[in-house]
Amino acid sequence: MNELEGLSLALLRAGIVNAIAAERVRQPKQTLFEYPDIVRRAVRAIGHPVAVWASNNQSAFDAAPRTHTSAPVPNEYRDNPRMLAAVWSLITDGTLIPRLEIAVGGGGINGHQMIAIGYLTLTPLGEALVSAAPDHPRLAGALKRFADRHPKMPPVITARLEDAVMCIEKGLARPAVVMIGLAMECALKEVADSMSLPDGHHSAMARLAEIDAACKKRHKKGEKHNKLHLACGHTEMIRERRNAAAHDAIATFAVDEADDLLSHAVGALESFFSIIVEAPPSP
Repeated sequence: MNELEGLSLALLRAGIVNAIAAERVRQPKQTLFEYPDIVRRAVRAIGHPVAVWASNNQSAFDAAPRTHTSAPVPNEYRDNPRMLAAVWSLITDGTLIPRLEIAVGGGGINGHQMIAIGYLTLTPLGEALVSAAPDHPRLAGALKRFADRHPKMPPVITARLEDAVMCIEKGLARPAVVMIGLAMECALKEVADSMSLPDGHHSAMARLAEIDAACKKRHKKGEKHNKLHLACGHTEMIRERRNAAAHDAIATFAVDEADDLLSHAVGALESFFSIIVEAPPSP
């Protein structure tokens, strides 16, 4: 698998920076960031289903390549070098400082211990970069600023996101996920209308599939293609969890998951509205 292939280094770097920025919202005084946790959050922000699955496994994104011949998942996660390239580019340009530690459970090579990145910390440049990262939707005034940037976005979308924020802050993860899902359903209608897709009163899943196909036809490659692909992937993830939240009494939901879905929703909306809804008409 090579799920990150084709994504720009800039997009991977942005995923890492935004993952650290999101951690800062949760813990404003935090100075050390666990490397595996930041990588998992960055990969979820990137949104590829297989990469997201891999990032939930213990050794999916190791700090150093393995040499074992029988890796638990094929090809020892060939995304490893791409993610490491993004991390080390942030280190070499003076944004991050790696905190190294002896790898646990690696067994070493020929009796020698292996060193891995355990934590990341920010330089002053990194602090400035994280502070300038796009608003986390739970920051004060962030959703208003988001709506101001997108005047064509119906107020109902922002209202449902605000409802989700209030639920998260009260520790109510399940209703927060439902609110996020409702916001994205409203957004899908706006996107479909702006693309002149037929209104067949489809389910959200069918409508999203139509939008995904239309986006790929309109933007066959490049950064816009990648961003729209990620937006559709995030929206599908939200749709599935929203359905579970609304209909599956056994399913469990954590506030951290709702918080991540909220960030994914805002990122997807940013792409849909800036690239599709608010784009000037084609000549």
